[in-house]
Amino acid sequence: AAFREASLRGWEYAMNHHEEMIDYILSLQGAKERGLTRESLQFEAAEMARLVIPTVVEIGHMNPGRWEKMAQTYKDLGLIQKTRPVKDFIYSPEPPPVGRYVLMAFAIAFAVFLAIFLVFFLLNRTLKREVERKTKQLKSELDQRTIAEAALRESEEKFRLLATNATDVIWTLDKAGRFTYVSPSVEKLRGYTPQEVMNQSLEQALCPDSFRVAQEVMAAAVKAATEGRLPDKKLISLEQPCKTGASVWTEASVSLNFDAAGGFCGFVGVSRDITERIKLSEAMQRAQKLESIGVLAGGIAHDFNNLLGGVFGYMDLARESLAEKNQQAAQAMLANAMFVFERARALTQQLLTFSKGGVPVRKTTSLEPMIRTSTRFALSGSNLTGGFSIAPDLWPCDCDTNQIGQVIDNIVINAIQATPSGGRIDVTAENVRFSADSPAPRRQGDRFVRISFRDYGIGIPGSILEKIFDPFFTTKEKGHGLGLATSYSIVNRHGGWIDVESQPGKVTVFHVYLPASAAAVDSALKTGTTARHSGHGTVLIMDDEAFVRDLLCEFLRGMGYDVLRAEDGAQAVDIVRGAPREGRKISLSILDLTVPGGMGGQEAAARIREIEPGAMIVASSGYSDDPIMADPGKAGFDGSLSKPYVAGDVGVVMEQLLGQRKAPGAG
Repeated sequence: AAFREASLRGWEYAMNHHEEMIDYILSLQGAKERGLTRESLQFEAAEMARLVIPTVVEIGHMNPGRWEKMAQTYKDLGLIQKTRPVKDFIYSPEPPPVGRYVLMAFAIAFAVFLAIFLVFFLLNRTLKREVERKTKQLKSELDQRTIAEAALRESEEKFRLLATNATDVIWTLDKAGRFTYVSPSVEKLRGYTPQEVMNQSLEQALCPDSFRVAQEVMAAAVKAATEGRLPDKKLISLEQPCKTGASVWTEASVSLNFDAAGGFCGFVGVSRDITERIKLSEAMQRAQKLESIGVLAGGIAHDFNNLLGGVFGYMDLARESLAEKNQQAAQAMLANAMFVFERARALTQQLLTFSKGGVPVRKTTSLEPMIRTSTRFALSGSNLTGGFSIAPDLWPCDCDTNQIGQVIDNIVINAIQATPSGGRIDVTAENVRFSADSPAPRRQGDRFVRISFRDYGIGIPGSILEKIFDPFFTTKEKGHGLGLATSYSIVNRHGGWIDVESQPGKVTVFHVYLPASAAAVDSALKTGTTARHSGHGTVLIMDDEAFVRDLLCEFLRGMGYDVLRAEDGAQAVDIVRGAPREGRKISLSILDLTVPGGMGGQEAAARIREIEPGAMIVASSGYSDDPIMADPGKAGFDGSLSKPYVAGDVGVVMEQLLGQRKAPGAG
């Protein structure tokens, strides 16, 4: 053991004093002879130090494998004969006392515990402060929420009381149009409970027309909100069905509803029962209409009485002239009587046009004679004079001369009434074409005739300018409010329109626009005269009024025709069926369209064509609103003849249909 300890210490000293050991070995006898040099010894010392590594492993505690390697190296160098077990050369000093390690472990554990304690202490202190802060914040929020909830409960209670006791119905809709709330008052209004209404769609809650109105208003409001505009708040009248099957009228105020984030979420509205108001308004309108009809009847009776007075007066003068054998004066008086008669006929046409919207019976006409004649007649007896400026190349128009005469008459009378102190009215007529920038529906290149009436009377205030064409609207005590309304209707049915411009106290101008015709005007129509027609053949006339048959018969006989008469359509069909047996060939039939209690002209015409497919048939009626009169060809007729009859009109029809061919002879 002592040797082992001495060996280990020797090794330790040698490993720590390389150069001293090298000097000692080189000083030994025979060192040089064995080839030992300082460099070789330094190398061996370095290798031995690397092998032992005393700075890492304490001498004596080295790996046993290293000792075995060293022993084997010594044996290979011949320094020893054999190796021995290395356990005898392992240095095993006594282990250190256990208390030292325990103390060190305790110190480390205490230090760790102290560090952990300090960390937890600091965290606890920070957490406590944060908890106190959060507690104060939550308490403040809780107080605010308590106050808000109390205010909300109070507001909800007020709303509940308001909604429960209000007579108006408060409701909300979601974006899909489903009810999300309906106040209890709906049950009193419509008979449905709020829950029943909430199970209805908006379409079920409104009558069809009102549903379309509501859709349009809501869509417009949503569009405005989408575009960033504030929707206009509107009151809309809506009809709603009741549980009893009846309906009520409500006036609804509708607004957009937004959620807390400002997003659109539906609609909110209030509906008020206005059924009684609607009924009262309708009753007032009926009363006003009855009053207007009374005024109208009085005005028409007055006008008609004046016209009849003119007819009888001129006829009486004509009779006196004939008694005095003054034929020229008699003819002049009869001509005047016929002109007044035309005005009376136009008045009846005006009533038909207004009451049923008479379809114009159009003919290609030169407007100049009609403009001058109608204006002068309307001005007769007034304190206004007329001035004319009519383009010499004025385009013809396809128009109903009676109806356009009414328009001129009404506008001129309006000018007379607007100029009580007298003056003049200037009438101009000219051709106009519209350019590309003209307002719709006027297209570029459209040809119109513009007739303008300019008076210098009191004018029309701007506040009523848009109402002057409304039926029954009048500012005159004795007016019936139909003149301008009828004129507007007539011109509109001719495909034209009326413009008005006025400077109160200075001037008013009515512009009448009529579509120009591409057809040529018959010379007789252009001059306003009618050549007397003559012909021969057999004409069948059917009318339920005996005096009408007699009058038409005289007109036709005066033109050279034989005449057969029938009281209704059935008798007319029998006459046509029996004509061949009697050796007759009927050239033309004039059939009245309306026969009370009997076969009318349309049915009779169809049956006559079954007997005689090539028969020539003219429709006749006193109703200008009958579409057959405006377009006889569409109904299978060859022409039309309006009542009351005038010889000139009958002659024109006969000339048009029989004048271009030789009429068949008759017995």
